[in-house]
Amino acid sequence: MPTLTEQITQQQQRYLSLLNKHKVDYLTIGNLAMRKYDELSWVGNIAVWVKPDEQNYAKLKDALAEGGKKLRG
Repeated sequence: MPTLTEQITQQQQRYLSLLNKHKVDYLTIGNLAMRKYDELSWVGNIAVWVKPDEQNYAKLKDALAEGGKKLRG
């Protein structure tokens, strides 16, 4: 069975790395989180919950900007 790292795309790895680099408080939820504990089939998407506060929002904005994306709203 492929490891979790082998199953996520380079782009997904990059964005998770950016969240970590910018110290964003987040949790992976859904299929990716369950893969760590169970042998579910992989659907290829990642769901992320981000702690909703202004300081964390600023970190998220910086992380996404480094990845070439913008937050809306």
